[in-house]
Amino acid sequence: MTDTTLPESQVSPQLLQLCKQVNACLIQYVGPIAPELCAESLSIWVKSGKRTRANELVDYINLLSAHIRDVKQRGSFIEDAHEALRRR
Repeated sequence: MTDTTLPESQVSPQLLQLCKQVNACLIQYVGPIAPELCAESLSIWVKSGKRTRANELVDYINLLSAHIRDVKQRGSFIEDAHEALRRR
């Protein structure tokens, strides 16, 4: 299993809240495995550097979208995730 513990200083609390909104979108597309996929993707995302800006969420959304095989569904997820961020 992947180590999903994160140094608190690597991601701002505001970004973690936004990640949770994006994560909620993924559940609709992959089902109950979504929390595990989100934890793995978050770990990969933060390993590439400190995350402090909302525009960096695009990379996180793209990591999550890779778990959706169907191209149309993947596109729908990306749209839904961006819409969830706009509603914040």
